[in-house]
Amino acid sequence: MIKTCLMISLLSFLAGASAFGSLRSEVSSGRAIALNYLVVPKTGFEGLAIELKIEGVDMAPAQMLVDVGSSSMSFCPGFLPDDLPDAWRTDYNQCNEYGMAQVDLPPSCPPLSDGNVYSAEFYSGDVYQSPVVACNASSIADAFTMPEAYYTVMEYQSGMTCDGGFRGIFGVAFKSGNTAALSGPSGKPTFQHCTDPKSKAENGEIGACLEPMTHPLPSALHEELAQVDEQRFGIYVNFSIPVTGSLTYDRGMLYTGPMAIENAIYRSGESALITQTYPRVYQLPTEGSHWSFAVNEVYVGNKVVPRPVPSPANGLGTSWCPLGGSCFVDSGRDNIVLPFQVCEAIGEADASADINLSIMAGVGIVQNLTIPVEALIVLKDYWETACSYPTKGQSDLFVLGLPVWSLFYIKFDDILDTIEFVRLP
Repeated sequence: MIKTCLMISLLSFLAGASAFGSLRSEVSSGRAIALNYLVVPKTGFEGLAIELKIEGVDMAPAQMLVDVGSSSMSFCPGFLPDDLPDAWRTDYNQCNEYGMAQVDLPPSCPPLSDGNVYSAEFYSGDVYQSPVVACNASSIADAFTMPEAYYTVMEYQSGMTCDGGFRGIFGVAFKSGNTAALSGPSGKPTFQHCTDPKSKAENGEIGACLEPMTHPLPSALHEELAQVDEQRFGIYVNFSIPVTGSLTYDRGMLYTGPMAIENAIYRSGESALITQTYPRVYQLPTEGSHWSFAVNEVYVGNKVVPRPVPSPANGLGTSWCPLGGSCFVDSGRDNIVLPFQVCEAIGEADASADINLSIMAGVGIVQNLTIPVEALIVLKDYWETACSYPTKGQSDLFVLGLPVWSLFYIKFDDILDTIEFVRLP
């Protein structure tokens, strides 16, 4: 028997499974959508999931990875029925690569032109448009419909966690990041697929996008934000709820619209954040697909971590992450990625020290984001690699992944172009 959204909502409500019931009744506008928590048995990967269902399709609700690092909604191959109505298929094809997983040209794969490279993390498929329902809210009133949602049905993929319980990706990154290419009558290929037996990629599958994705599409989240009239959202993870097997219901929340700031979690962090120790941090993201920021200086304890030395090999300037650099928040990663210089400094620091990221919060405005070294040590035990060395050529990379949500409630504002970290009490 297929569980419908209504059945899930009633079961969760009657069982008292949600730890957030008292928060929902406080606000009359905006939405609070319960998020589940998945652990992939095969790899140990962990992530937040929203349950989605395509309206009019006989399907089990899909656990979709909530990903602040991407902007598209994409379903894994083979999960949806093969007979989706032709009227839903658009003239677009979408191909997304993930740069941290680029691979050298394998001898068994055809060469690429125009500077394209193969990636071990990618997906490609046709784009559809039809109503999609968010159905994992623990009260019926919190479910919502995206009436004209664009979504991709993956034909090829690798590294998209499709074999571990997640059935796709629900991207909540910057709205300009959801782009596609016209498939059109010309039949020009937009994607190159290849199998490299020596590749460490999933099933040896690697791929490359051949056409630039230049046609903007409304993202699913921003369609929802338009319905609640305020272009902001916040994500909270309740790490005090124990993980139960591979799927834990209602371990997080996605707040949209006014509810992003009118909830008890946001308010409870207020008094702690007006102190000198943990100020409220505003950051200006770049005009791109990620919620990114610029790092001016890095301190571990009372020591300044030397900035990278620019060289032709890494192409870096003298700043850690200038605007447009590789520094961003990403709920789709279950670790924290830091430059190797910072990792080394953390290894030499006392557990009572703090990591302070001096961040450009605006023109001429610098504020600190503070992360205790002790917290990273605890997280390292839990996630195994809270401090990861980035791949070659990316030594300026700061990725604040899912572990950061154990310290902060994070709010994203699409109008002001800001990220706000609210330290949890």
